[in-house]
Amino acid sequence: ANVNGSCSTPGMASLVSTNSILNKSFTVVFHNNCTNSNYNYTLNQNTSNVTLSPQLPSGNYNVSLAPVGGSTTSYSYWVNGFVAYGTTGNILGVDIVSGSNQVRITP
Repeated sequence: ANVNGSCSTPGMASLVSTNSILNKSFTVVFHNNCTNSNYNYTLNQNTSNVTLSPQLPSGNYNVSLAPVGGSTTSYSYWVNGFVAYGTTGNILGVDIVSGSNQVRITP
């Protein structure tokens, strides 16, 4: 590839999360659609503007969100403008880019 161009490592992207649910934490899995790598996070209950660690490589991701311990309550799941609503959330094809990206859970 370097003969016809140059290869570069993708930039890293930060994730900032808000979980507005007072009594429920959530798991979030970012599945990189290019590398098939998974990145797992926990969004603790009743938190705002928390930077998640580690950062993600920039890329295209499928995102799965679920309440820890399950739930029969539906929630709104928001990742970079894409929204899912239900007891769990699956958002497909989200571009995560260098810089700051948002993950929010609301009633």
